[in-house]
Amino acid sequence: VLESAIVALSHSVTANPANQAFTKDSNGFAILSKLLTKLSDELTNLKAKEGTGFEDKKESKEKQLLSVMENVALCISNLCFQNSNNQEMLLKQGIIGQVMPILLLPTGETELWWRSTEITQQMLFILVNAADTNYQVQDYLLTTGQDKLMSIVNKYLFSSNSILAGYTALWMSHISFNSKAAQELLVIPKYFQRLLQLADYKEVMSISTGKHKVESEETAQQISFFSLLALINLTFSHAVAQQIIFDKNGLNLMCKLLCDDKFEAKKTVCFALSNSIRNNENNQKALLKLNGVNLLADLISDDEDDELSKKAFTTLENMDKWAIDGLLPQLKEVCQPFTALLSEIDISISSGKQIILCPKAEGKSSITEDPHLFTRISVCKEKLFKYLPIFNGLIYMNEGVRMHTLIEYGIKELVNILTYIPFCFATQVLYIISNMTIDKRMGKMITLTDEKFALDCKQALMRAEFVETQLLQKGKSIDLIEISLSEDRNSVIAAKGYMNDDAGKELWEVKCKKIDVQSEEILMMAKEIRALMYGVMANLVYKRKDNAELILNDKSFSRLIINDCKKEEGGSVELRSSSTGLLVAALELNEDLSALATKEVYKDCLNDIMHHDSKAESDPTMARDTL
Repeated sequence: VLESAIVALSHSVTANPANQAFTKDSNGFAILSKLLTKLSDELTNLKAKEGTGFEDKKESKEKQLLSVMENVALCISNLCFQNSNNQEMLLKQGIIGQVMPILLLPTGETELWWRSTEITQQMLFILVNAADTNYQVQDYLLTTGQDKLMSIVNKYLFSSNSILAGYTALWMSHISFNSKAAQELLVIPKYFQRLLQLADYKEVMSISTGKHKVESEETAQQISFFSLLALINLTFSHAVAQQIIFDKNGLNLMCKLLCDDKFEAKKTVCFALSNSIRNNENNQKALLKLNGVNLLADLISDDEDDELSKKAFTTLENMDKWAIDGLLPQLKEVCQPFTALLSEIDISISSGKQIILCPKAEGKSSITEDPHLFTRISVCKEKLFKYLPIFNGLIYMNEGVRMHTLIEYGIKELVNILTYIPFCFATQVLYIISNMTIDKRMGKMITLTDEKFALDCKQALMRAEFVETQLLQKGKSIDLIEISLSEDRNSVIAAKGYMNDDAGKELWEVKCKKIDVQSEEILMMAKEIRALMYGVMANLVYKRKDNAELILNDKSFSRLIINDCKKEEGGSVELRSSSTGLLVAALELNEDLSALATKEVYKDCLNDIMHHDSKAESDPTMARDTL
């Protein structure tokens, strides 16, 4: 009857705050505490009477007592689960003081002792749930109960029963949550060695034997999860713990778990990895060498609700500059097939059809009949789709990373990538460059040391303008555009269109007769690229006459800027605003541009303001910005 009542109570308070509160207010903790004492005394008395006859009756009673005790422990554990008031009641009623000595009783080897293993699990659960984010209980365990705490950890963390060891790891996690005192007590190399062993679920399954054999992969992964939680809290902002992780090859183990398709707690692995490398350059470099950047990047998605993706990105952030050192070579490697395939491919549009602009010297052919052309391009695009937003996020979120990238690589590497990256990704590269240069203090660090760099910037913008013009005026329904540039590489002198068949095996020249249904999307993309490039250039020329002279050294380019500043049919607010920003930054630095702008822009602007035409009234901000 007693056991049935306890079981019913245990079920009724599980994750039920109202019933948990009612039980507490009904003196439930005092009753359960007395029961623990009574049951413990009864079991002790039975053990003392061994060998005095009536063995069958004693065995039956011992089994009953053990079963009741197990359910009492389960009920207490459920009562304090995620309930701070009830957690503190465990202290007031002295239940924690009762549980810890029970866990330290010597274990016997009688045939009934398997039941006490179940009791041990429930007793550990009481301590786990009591310490969960409760600083009063943590403080008690680390002060008054410190000796018993260490004895329990030493007894059960190294137990041959991996399940009990896992629960002990979970308890260590709760004790050390936001607790420097617990870290100082528990950051011990032998503990870390054992926790890392338990974190390897395959190792858990291989080392467990006999009656404690762990045959279920689900159970082994749960033990791994508990151990990783302990490592997370023990390594948080603790240099000694981070060093132990390095010394015990913990980073290698975590990378191995990230590569394991069967392992489910990858978010927890990322959390442990993140804490292990945070503000620790030695571990950051070690993770880079272990291909950690790629492993983490592969876990990142564009799903805002993907918690694993968020944690993987946070871990990359904690790699600081080493994340960039791992990502930038990846970007260059991804772009290599483009350069090898078509010699400086610089623009590709993916919108049902694929359009690539590939500049070449006059008279030279740059397109080869490659049956795998579109397959290879598709693979590269998938990688770029993943890597570019990650790179931009790291640059945007961390000033130290921006500074490192500027000092070690500058923006020349990115501009070089821009000259052959697919058109549909050009905006993302420009966002990266813009985020690197938008800080005026950083902009002063950037010196355009050679004309080729300035030319690359201009060419990327002028080619985007060419795509826009051709699509707007003629319309294209093609897969490839081959562009021939003049010798000075400043103007387009010829263009051919090619269409690819469904199998992607042949290329042939076609005549373009109709406007493609995707043209509007492509036009918007071209305008966005031009707007972003103007923004980057404005950052570069800000109070830098030397940079301005390199970028604005020909009238055709200056006129392109001015034309985009003027309000014309088909223009966009972003394009006009950014080109105006460049013009404003450059006027005081370039006399020829200033004179040309005064002549061309003033008349157009004056017309907007003075005559108040309907278009200006619909967007007065544009007219005001231009003025």
